[in-house]
Amino acid sequence: MQKSSRIIVFLIFISLVFVSCTFNDSNNIVNPPNTTLPTNPLPVNSAINQENIIKLSWQYSGADSFTVYFDTQNPPQKIIKKNLTQNSITTFAAGNSTTYYWKVSAKFKNSSSVEGPIWKFTTKPGSTSSAGYIINSYGITTFAPNIIRALFQVSDLNNKGISNLMTSDFEVYEDGKKISSTESLLNISKKESNYFVFNTVLMIDNSTSITDDDGSNLAEIKTAAKNFVASMFSQQRIAVYEFSGTVNLLLDFTPVSESAKINSAIDGIQKGARSTDLYGAVIKGASRIKQSMNADSIISGALVLFTDGDDTQSSHTLDQALSSVTNKNVYTIGLGTDLNPEIMSLIGNN
Repeated sequence: MQKSSRIIVFLIFISLVFVSCTFNDSNNIVNPPNTTLPTNPLPVNSAINQENIIKLSWQYSGADSFTVYFDTQNPPQKIIKKNLTQNSITTFAAGNSTTYYWKVSAKFKNSSSVEGPIWKFTTKPGSTSSAGYIINSYGITTFAPNIIRALFQVSDLNNKGISNLMTSDFEVYEDGKKISSTESLLNISKKESNYFVFNTVLMIDNSTSITDDDGSNLAEIKTAAKNFVASMFSQQRIAVYEFSGTVNLLLDFTPVSESAKINSAIDGIQKGARSTDLYGAVIKGASRIKQSMNADSIISGALVLFTDGDDTQSSHTLDQALSSVTNKNVYTIGLGTDLNPEIMSLIGNN
């Protein structure tokens, strides 16, 4: 009897993981008294003889997203993942007989959050994992009669995307058994070969707190924005907004290949009003970012905010602004004489 062939198509996309690091030495593990916290960690707390490549998981329901802290310092300060929507993550724990501390912060739609207890584990004394890859799945689709399509991400042990893998670098298993290459067809295609769009909103503050000088601040912002456009890849589309007392669309999403049109919109920004509807600008910009990932297409985006970080209009609240950017990429670039780094840090998650 002739066996039917399987046609398996894989899509790879690359993501950049931004990590910020601070360190705080302490020898005491402090567990919050709240009982409604992430629980049941795997590996179990104080586990020993763990592999270097390790999957961290926990139980918690009702959260909109998670932030994972992972460090050799106690308490852990290094963030290895923000805006995680599942209860697990695979990462790399370097070193032999090395103790790692980790915790999970659960974030809710109203922008409130709770931090779980600190857990720890220790790697094997003779672990030798010095190289390898981590695969994260983002969905599998099947088609009759025998086609399987999967979207996944390959990263190195530092959580950086890998772009140079070929079809010959992959093996496929079904129910624990390797699928024969003579009985199936395997094809690997990168995101550039498939439908992929990255929509970027440039939101530029032109209020008087930015522009009340000799004009150099606004000129510097325009130059920075145009340099940003020049560095973008071909699948990106740009929308340009200005905001002060109101939020105004200057150019809707335009392919980066039409850079002259985008730069013209940026150059056309002039001095605005004295009041600044910063939070309204964040809410509007975030509403333009739509994200979806499946085996057929990848649509993503980001908000890039050029501002001094002050909202002087109070038409919207900070909580409303923070809620609008949940699970969305936001970059804040500060400039001006009244820079408010605390607000910018809260809004910007990259």
